Amino acid sequence: MWKRRGGGQDGHTDSETVLRSNDTPLASIAHPTDPLTTTLQLYQNVASPTTEQKDNGPPMLCRENPDFWAISPTYFKRYERPRKIAALTDWTAYEHPEGALYFHHESKNIFTDASLRTPAVLETISGLVNSFTYFVEANGIDLDPSTELVLDLEEAGEDKGRCGYYLVDHENRSIFWLDEFEKADLPDWNEVPGGLYNLVTPPTSSSEKITQDLVDELRDMLTHALGDVSTSPLSTIESTEDELKTMLQAVTAAEKQVGKLAPGSMCLLSRFMHIRARHRFINFHGQPAARLGRNQAIYDESDGRSYLITLLSPMLFSAPEVHLRMLRDIYVDQIVYAMHINKVISRLNNEWQEFILYATVLLNANVAVLAIQSVDDGGADGTRTPVQISSYLSIAMSIGSIILGLLLVRQNRTKGKESAPEAMRFMSRHSLEILAILYSLPYALLMMLAFVGSFSFLCFDSTSLVTRLLVGAVCVVITALIVWCIWYAWESSGHESWWKSAFEKLVASVPQEQIMSTSEHAEHGDERRAVDGEGSKGGSWRLFAMFRAKRDSMDSERTTV
Repeated sequence: MWKRRGGGQDGHTDSETVLRSNDTPLASIAHPTDPLTTTLQLYQNVASPTTEQKDNGPPMLCRENPDFWAISPTYFKRYERPRKIAALTDWTAYEHPEGALYFHHESKNIFTDASLRTPAVLETISGLVNSFTYFVEANGIDLDPSTELVLDLEEAGEDKGRCGYYLVDHENRSIFWLDEFEKADLPDWNEVPGGLYNLVTPPTSSSEKITQDLVDELRDMLTHALGDVSTSPLSTIESTEDELKTMLQAVTAAEKQVGKLAPGSMCLLSRFMHIRARHRFINFHGQPAARLGRNQAIYDESDGRSYLITLLSPMLFSAPEVHLRMLRDIYVDQIVYAMHINKVISRLNNEWQEFILYATVLLNANVAVLAIQSVDDGGADGTRTPVQISSYLSIAMSIGSIILGLLLVRQNRTKGKESAPEAMRFMSRHSLEILAILYSLPYALLMMLAFVGSFSFLCFDSTSLVTRLLVGAVCVVITALIVWCIWYAWESSGHESWWKSAFEKLVASVPQEQIMSTSEHAEHGDERRAVDGEGSKGGSWRLFAMFRAKRDSMDSERTTV
């Protein structure tokens, strides 16, 4: 890395303060002059500091040279520059494995992708290099020989002539600057300790050899990740099994290049290390609250429901609750895994396509009912029978379900292969509850039972007693079976529904002594329960007591660690 030269303030021997960004938290790695007490005091032992330095703080490269500014490696604009071929001196040209051209000043260990074959650009870069060298020497800063300086020259626009920079320390796998650097300038989660280093290693990979330690570290990491994905449905690994197998094969192939300059292999291995660093950071590896499963929330997030979904969920047959749980399961701590969200999108598309088919069948059934001559009597006064009105409502809901289903399928089919950042941006712009309500509309419209009302009017209006009894008995049995199925689904889901929560609140409002007293009467067969109609009251209170004492779920007994 680098260190500050200078004698102690008390006349003692020279001391060194070494910047090691990997040894400090993210809050203090951006710049060695961060005012936090945990930050390395880069200029602590300055020899005979001037009055101006005392007043303005430690020397800053950008302050003394306005043509410089500290940048994140992500903003390095190698893909956005027009290229012109011209004569080149002093610098060595290299070709990046992806095809980009960049230059290396071997004696000063400086990299840039500026168009140095343009004389004006070469002159500008040379002046900036001289300014940087003067700043380092004037302030007694020692840079380790392995430290690399990367320059990003603005060749157009309002900032033309200014140069972004960052320094790379290969020994500690870190990025640092000679200025204060705001964490807000880091664009996303990728900018983490170690992650930045591995992100920017490819432009300078021609100067680095592949080591056996790097290959062994990557092989061990990928082997564990492959096993984790294969055995755990809640793995925090972002890559799929096929992707991990491909990475492992690439690492095995790169092992043959150990000890050699292999820019292509080094570029690929650096990407793998970047993925590893990002994974460790977002899941708090090595911390007391490390995330062990992708559905485990680290931050304190409320799982409460808004009034909107609380009111609409019962009217939509609790369908939004199902979709809300699904969305919250894939969007924990604002982290999205592309593999899992693509599975959810595929599942939703299949679900909506099925609802479109069911709604089409129901639409045909309603049209067939209206085509019955006895139903559509064509009244001259414009009045319609209850059968017709119910069929009209059912047709409208079926058409609504079809249109909504088609729109949702069309909108989400294009998202089937989107990346995790794109999915995260989409979900961060929309409320999960609103999305849950929207995704449940095709199902809810299909379940409005308007066609059942039309059928009931057709069967029970102006029909014989025998017809009513037979159809009524069958309808009662079928209704009981449907209620039983719904009850079983709610009980076995392990999730508390809105009506059960309301019922338990009602039970909780009853004095506990009264419930216990009623339970004792029920257990011992108190003879007074048959006197003055108290038996019915006892049975009613016994129902409350039964629900009060019932366990919600067996999940806790099945949980293993």
